[in-house]
Amino acid sequence: MQDGASRVIHEIEDAHLASPSWSPDGRTIVLISQVAGTVDILHSFFLLSPDGRDFREIKCPVPGGQLSSPTWAGGGQQLVYAVPESPGEAGNLETSNIGSAGHVLLQDIRSGSVRTLFSTQVPASRIEIAGTGRVIFDSLTQRGNLRLFSNAPAPSGGRWLTHGNSIDRQPYFSPDGGSVIFSSSRAGDVDLWEVLLKTGALRRLTDHPALDWDPFISSDNQHLVWSSNRSGHFEVWVAETDGSSPRQVSHDGFDAENPVLSRDGWVVYASGQPQHPGIYKVRLDGGDTKLLVPGPAGWPDVSPDGKYVLYHTVSGALQAKISVVRFPEGTPVGFQAEGLRGRFSADGHSIVYIRMEDGTSFNKIFYLAQVLPSVFLFLHRRISLPNPSA
Repeated sequence: MQDGASRVIHEIEDAHLASPSWSPDGRTIVLISQVAGTVDILHSFFLLSPDGRDFREIKCPVPGGQLSSPTWAGGGQQLVYAVPESPGEAGNLETSNIGSAGHVLLQDIRSGSVRTLFSTQVPASRIEIAGTGRVIFDSLTQRGNLRLFSNAPAPSGGRWLTHGNSIDRQPYFSPDGGSVIFSSSRAGDVDLWEVLLKTGALRRLTDHPALDWDPFISSDNQHLVWSSNRSGHFEVWVAETDGSSPRQVSHDGFDAENPVLSRDGWVVYASGQPQHPGIYKVRLDGGDTKLLVPGPAGWPDVSPDGKYVLYHTVSGALQAKISVVRFPEGTPVGFQAEGLRGRFSADGHSIVYIRMEDGTSFNKIFYLAQVLPSVFLFLHRRISLPNPSA
């Protein structure tokens, strides 16, 4: 306001608003919206008049990650914005670590109709239009490689398992410890790869233009499971350990990710479906799907003896709570921890996980992933679990 004072023009309960932008005629403000306290991807806009009287929401019908800041087009009747292909993309350099492609969309604010203007190889967080047919947008790129450390009390040194400008992430050891399975963007899209620890030789396990990530190898080394959006949205897939004969296991219909396998043939995964989110289990043949843990949750893991399942609930950026239930009934076990992406230890009595302390540092080093322009140390802490026979 001209006098320098401020006033509230509209209040929206339990929502986070970002990236406000005036329409060319100054009659409308557009903002990205997100419901507070959730980990849902930002997928709608609010349109608001300066006096706060006119207010409505416009949904983005295209699935994917966080929407970029919008810019106006078509004389104030259209919005141009970008959306990454991956729901895991946060659309900024600090939290984007997947390397998926994206699309720049044009949406009519009256009808809600959307069409793709062009595709991008990397996500974008902001787009601007300068005259007819001229668009400028940022390019959010980084790289991440895998480095191996010994699990000693004070590990140091280590050696790089992968190199290059790709994003290599989500490593998982093979049952015999001779190789590491991981997701990588090194071939232009995100697929699953394997690196042999002795020779450093690389082998591509999946080859599909869709996103393949979050690999897991069964303890008998017979099955490779992962999450892919090759069916239109993320579902759990299974194949031979060399990636051959892939087939869809889950039929979540929305977002099934983070699959792990129990010894007796259950696939445990996280679902973000709005009506019934939670941790689910399903047989390898796709039958007998059951809800194990209700509510927003992710990153499950099954203990080696098959008696426990851990999972995470996100409480904020780089913050999550680890909980444990008994398997297969889902009865809670009485302990919790603050940490990210935990895995059971080989004896099944401890959990190794990532934890940030004091906002900037971590505990003991477990492995190191280099991310440019920043370097993050991924470290571990062990938590003792109850005796499985108790």
